[in-house]
Amino acid sequence: MYALEGYLQNHESDIVDHDASIPDDNRDARCHIRFETKEPAVIGAFECFLIGLLQIQNSYPDYCKVIVT
Repeated sequence: MYALEGYLQNHESDIVDHDASIPDDNRDARCHIRFETKEPAVIGAFECFLIGLLQIQNSYPDYCKVIVT
């Protein structure tokens, strides 16, 4: 989540709506991201992030929940 957050901060012109909450203890972290872009690098970064979270959710369902709308 920190990696995607940093990447998106460097591509703010591609982001429509972005909200993240990453507590210091890393518990109950949440992230809401909505963006519109044709920039392949931004789309690729987000897809990589999402795939990683889905893999974590699959391995640790009690600790990670991913909702895609």
